[in-house]
Amino acid sequence: MIAHLLNPEFDFLRQAPNLFFAGYLLSFLYLKFNNIWLPLGFHFANNISNDIFEQLSGLKIDNNSFFSHRKVI
Repeated sequence: MIAHLLNPEFDFLRQAPNLFFAGYLLSFLYLKFNNIWLPLGFHFANNISNDIFEQLSGLKIDNNSFFSHRKVI
Protein backbone atom coordinates (compact mmCIF):
# COMPACT_ATOMS: atom_id res chain seq x y z
CA MET A 1 0.00 0.00 0.00
CA ILE A 2 2.87 2.36 0.77
CA ALA A 3 4.11 2.24 -2.84
CA HIS A 4 0.73 3.54 -4.02
CA LEU A 5 1.13 6.66 -1.87
CA LEU A 6 3.60 7.98 -4.47
CA ASN A 7 0.79 8.10 -7.05
CA PRO A 8 -0.44 11.74 -7.27
CA GLU A 9 -3.99 10.50 -8.01
CA PHE A 10 -4.09 8.40 -4.84
CA ASP A 11 -7.09 9.23 -2.64
CA PHE A 12 -6.07 7.90 0.77
CA LEU A 13 -9.50 7.90 2.38
CA ARG A 14 -11.17 6.00 -0.48
CA GLN A 15 -8.40 3.63 -1.55
CA ALA A 16 -6.42 2.80 1.58
CA PRO A 17 -8.84 0.17 2.94
CA ASN A 18 -8.91 -1.70 -0.39
CA LEU A 19 -5.15 -1.54 -0.76
CA PHE A 20 -4.73 -2.76 2.81
CA PHE A 21 -6.90 -5.83 2.16
CA ALA A 22 -5.23 -6.44 -1.21
CA GLY A 23 -1.85 -6.30 0.52
CA TYR A 24 -3.11 -8.66 3.20
CA LEU A 25 -4.28 -11.16 0.56
CA LEU A 26 -1.05 -10.92 -1.43
CA SER A 27 0.99 -11.32 1.77
CA PHE A 28 -1.08 -14.33 2.76
CA LEU A 29 -0.47 -15.94 -0.65
CA TYR A 30 3.26 -15.35 -0.27
CA LEU A 31 3.43 -16.77 3.24
CA LYS A 32 1.15 -19.72 2.46
CA PHE A 33 3.02 -20.86 -0.65
CA ASN A 34 6.47 -19.43 0.19
CA ASN A 35 6.77 -18.10 -3.34
CA ILE A 36 6.74 -14.48 -4.57
CA TRP A 37 5.57 -15.45 -8.07
CA LEU A 38 1.99 -16.32 -7.06
CA PRO A 39 1.13 -12.92 -5.50
CA LEU A 40 3.06 -11.16 -8.26
CA GLY A 41 1.12 -13.07 -10.90
CA PHE A 42 -2.16 -12.43 -9.08
CA HIS A 43 -1.48 -8.68 -9.02
CA PHE A 44 -0.41 -8.71 -12.68
CA ALA A 45 -3.49 -10.72 -13.74
CA ASN A 46 -5.74 -8.31 -11.85
CA ASN A 47 -4.21 -5.28 -13.56
CA ILE A 48 -4.37 -6.90 -17.00
CA SER A 49 -7.99 -7.98 -16.52
CA ASN A 50 -8.93 -4.42 -15.48
CA ASP A 51 -7.16 -3.02 -18.56
CA ILE A 52 -8.86 -5.52 -20.88
CA PHE A 53 -12.26 -4.77 -19.35
CA GLU A 54 -11.70 -1.03 -19.78
CA GLN A 55 -10.60 -1.47 -23.40
CA LEU A 56 -13.53 -3.70 -24.34
CA SER A 57 -16.25 -1.84 -22.48
CA GLY A 58 -15.00 1.73 -22.69
CA LEU A 59 -15.75 2.08 -18.96
CA LYS A 60 -13.27 2.95 -16.26
CA ILE A 61 -12.98 0.75 -13.18
CA ASP A 62 -14.15 2.57 -10.05
CA ASN A 63 -11.51 3.52 -7.48
CA ASN A 64 -13.36 1.64 -4.77
CA SER A 65 -13.28 -1.70 -6.56
CA PHE A 66 -10.99 -4.26 -4.99
CA PHE A 67 -7.38 -4.03 -6.25
CA SER A 68 -8.16 -1.06 -8.47
CA HIS A 69 -5.72 1.80 -8.70
CA ARG A 70 -7.16 3.97 -11.46
CA LYS A 71 -8.94 7.29 -11.17
CA VAL A 72 -12.49 7.52 -12.54
CA ILE A 73 -12.70 10.14 -15.28
